[in-house]
Amino acid sequence: ETRGISQNSANKYIAALSRVLSYANEREVIDNPIKLKYTRTGGGRPKSFTREEQNELVRYLREECGKAWMADMVTLSCNCGMRRGEIIQLTHPKVQLSACGKWLHLPEEVCKAGERDVPLNTEARGAYERLLPIIDKVWSHRTFYWFWKKAQRDVGKGDPDFVFYTCRHTAASRLANDCQLNEFNIADIMGHADTRTTRRYVHSRKSALRDAVEQL
Repeated sequence: ETRGISQNSANKYIAALSRVLSYANEREVIDNPIKLKYTRTGGGRPKSFTREEQNELVRYLREECGKAWMADMVTLSCNCGMRRGEIIQLTHPKVQLSACGKWLHLPEEVCKAGERDVPLNTEARGAYERLLPIIDKVWSHRTFYWFWKKAQRDVGKGDPDFVFYTCRHTAASRLANDCQLNEFNIADIMGHADTRTTRRYVHSRKSALRDAVEQL
């Protein structure tokens, strides 16, 4: 807690340490490895950005921070669900834009769970075209988190769930609520091998649920 690490992140560290201890035990380096205890957590971040929050975040990063490339990363992720790690590898030789300009092929080397083709709308395509020639030159892990923390403080009002990954949650939620897409199609766009993962990303609005029932 004093280092600002979430319990989910702490559990990942514990999992890594547990695997090291188990391996050491298998190789007979140690006997009876310590069993580490995980803390039960919720089912994922409960947040997705509203249109107003997204617009204000983009404006803040572009105008207040002078980081237009970060604003474009937000726009790209909110519109097609790309991960930060995928975005910063746009110049990978196997990442290719389709001839029609509406699909972006992400190879296995870039994706977390196998290759996929990401559909791009007009906003996403524009952000992609602005990022492609500069992302290698401007990307810095330290710079990114320095200015994101400023945005989290000023735009997100200190909300701990105001993180870049929320952009990905936002895309999934809008596909479900605004576009009425089913979880299988959303999983394909997001690159989820299991739709149970998709359900953690989709945050249903009550109004969308009510509208669906009205059509019965």
